[in-house]
Amino acid sequence: MAPRPKGVPEPPVWRWRDDELADVGAVLVDIDGVLSDAEHRLHLVTGGGRGWDEFFARVGDDPLHADIDRLVRLLTGETAVVLVTGRPERIADQTIAWLTRFEVRWDLLVSRHDADNRPAPLMKTHAVNDLKQAGIEPLFALDDDSRNIAAYRDLGIPALHVVRAAGDTPA
Repeated sequence: MAPRPKGVPEPPVWRWRDDELADVGAVLVDIDGVLSDAEHRLHLVTGGGRGWDEFFARVGDDPLHADIDRLVRLLTGETAVVLVTGRPERIADQTIAWLTRFEVRWDLLVSRHDADNRPAPLMKTHAVNDLKQAGIEPLFALDDDSRNIAAYRDLGIPALHVVRAAGDTPA
């Protein structure tokens, strides 16, 4: 793949799996609720819950949603897989350990700044702008939050809303 353009600043919340990418198309994939089954943690933050620290501390316990993992593996090597997550950067190592354990295909992990409390659609819109500036063109997105889907579509990025029925188990 082409080297990263010189002079393009790299956000500190980016973690590369191997080589840096530039001038490529990418599929943007959310982690919690899309690649990972976070159902066992949701009670910590729903209904006014403020247990975000505990919610994120348990990311390593998530089962893999094998159906989405399979879909990501079907992408050609010419399409980058960029994981755009609302997880804070402070747990990037835990996230990478989880990705490694399940052998998930990914090229770039884009996390949220630790002090960033903006709504996810704003954070992800900012991430898309950074990706484009770096020569990575979002071609498609997978997310489980309808607000993020709307944000991606507003940016002209086709997006698939991943919805699970209550009681769904990882495939």
